[in-house]
Amino acid sequence: MLSQDDRRRLAELADHLQANDPAFTEGLRTGHPTPPRDDRRWPVVAAGLLAATTLLIALATLSLPLTFVALVGLGWAIVAYHQRVRRAHHWTTRPQWHRLG
Repeated sequence: MLSQDDRRRLAELADHLQANDPAFTEGLRTGHPTPPRDDRRWPVVAAGLLAATTLLIALATLSLPLTFVALVGLGWAIVAYHQRVRRAHHWTTRPQWHRLG
């Protein structure tokens, strides 16, 4: 059971979300929320899978230059994926906590 204060905070949060993103709240209401449009991670995931496959092939053939290229590609994919997740979730370098009311 929620206390009155918790209910008030929940109502404030719902009102804030409705004011900032009405399409998302409507999607939540209908049960089909839409993902953010700028959340495109699949190209980075595909590049990471290609780099991992290349790394396996390079290790199997004992090719040092190909191993280096694959490790650079895999490193790039990891960093790029992390940056896209941060951007999609609107994370900043430092978390900012906002108090409601």
